[in-house]
Amino acid sequence: MTHSKVQRSNKMAWKPFKTAPKDGTLVIFWISSEKGFEDTTANFYYHARKWYWECDDSPLKRPDLVNGWTLYPQPPKKPMKSTNQ
Repeated sequence: MTHSKVQRSNKMAWKPFKTAPKDGTLVIFWISSEKGFEDTTANFYYHARKWYWECDDSPLKRPDLVNGWTLYPQPPKKPMKSTNQ
């Protein structure tokens, strides 16, 4: 694996739930089910001392099922237009 691929994979690694940003940043949680269903990922944000599902703004009821988090991908920045035309 090349150095740039290692760096990219480290950036996308799952981080411990307790380290997730609590400033309203949209994050992706990796969630397991206690009922034997497949693991899933979903978008969440933190507000007023609670985590909320981004899809319907309902509170996360089982934070103990969160295996990790990663930042939600941000759209690419548009290149600056040159003013020298």
